Amino acid sequence: MPKKEVVSTFQMHLLLYIGIISTGILTLPAPLYHYAQQNMWLSLFIGSIAGYVMILINVFFYKTFPRKNITEIITQLLGKFFGRLILVIMIALLIFQAVYSISEYQIYLSVGFYQFTSPFVIIGFMMLVCTYATKNGIEVIGRSAQIVFPFMLLFYLSVGLLITPEVSLSHMLPVLEKGVIPPVKGSILVAAWFSEYFWISFCLTSLTDPPKKILKHGFLSVFLTTISLLVFFVIDISVLGNYTGQTLYPTHLVERYIQIGTFIERVSAFFMSVWVLGVFIKLAFLCFVIIQSSSQLFHISNYRYLIIPIIMMIFFLSLSLFNSTQSLLVIGFPLLIIACQIGNVFIPITLFFIALLKVKMGKQQL
Repeated sequence: MPKKEVVSTFQMHLLLYIGIISTGILTLPAPLYHYAQQNMWLSLFIGSIAGYVMILINVFFYKTFPRKNITEIITQLLGKFFGRLILVIMIALLIFQAVYSISEYQIYLSVGFYQFTSPFVIIGFMMLVCTYATKNGIEVIGRSAQIVFPFMLLFYLSVGLLITPEVSLSHMLPVLEKGVIPPVKGSILVAAWFSEYFWISFCLTSLTDPPKKILKHGFLSVFLTTISLLVFFVIDISVLGNYTGQTLYPTHLVERYIQIGTFIERVSAFFMSVWVLGVFIKLAFLCFVIIQSSSQLFHISNYRYLIIPIIMMIFFLSLSLFNSTQSLLVIGFPLLIIACQIGNVFIPITLFFIALLKVKMGKQQL
């Protein structure tokens, strides 16, 4: 039996913070502007509620079912047959989320930087690194997040400061010109990103901190994620105005406006490098969650036996499902939102109420 892997509450929530920020600043602004226009910052606050709800659900499961991950909790709540059925559905939805994220990473690099590089090479490189990280376990992934975080924070703060001369807050007005419905519709997209905090439930046995500390760090992480995305959303709208919804990657376009004299300009390569580091953290953690939950589903003592077959499956699905920007946006993005809402929101909330009902009936022990 492999030894138990332990990560701190700070590391666990840092993984989610980095993952949500990295993909959120690049992918969310354009489709979100389509729904909420200049009020998309309101969608952010509404959608972030999903993050707080997921943290509460994680803490509830952590207290009610000590020393158990969500994979074991589901089987205990629903029985072997229905429990395994739900687990298969959840793992399939997680695999789709991984495939989408990898395809997004590949298309962004292919469109913006490596037009003549084969997707096989771009995706393959990321998959190799994720394989190595997953093999070394959640502890290594957590430490990697701690190493990456200061570079991300420094770079993003620098971008925010350097772009200030181009900001025009008049683009943020008028507020609620078309009522509250557009921001509420946009919040559905935002909630899909914040629902990723539920992934922590797959690693509950790796946490040793008391529930109050997990709750405190979780809420703080969601709040900081909200503020970080808010800064980028405001910058995108203030610099680009209506063009925010007409370009594929608004944040990538915004950083091209940065110019200080003749020695600081066009920081695209730096932005791409930092962004790729963030995507690596997200994908490594997601692959770990998929592989570990699959090993528990099939009662395999060491999850490392499944690393190669599952990574290879994700690799080939990423090459075949979304091989163009059009397919990724028109087909992949709506399916991603549905997958997140079902796997990260609907199923967890349903499990929460089932567990709560059984607790009330005295069938489980707090």
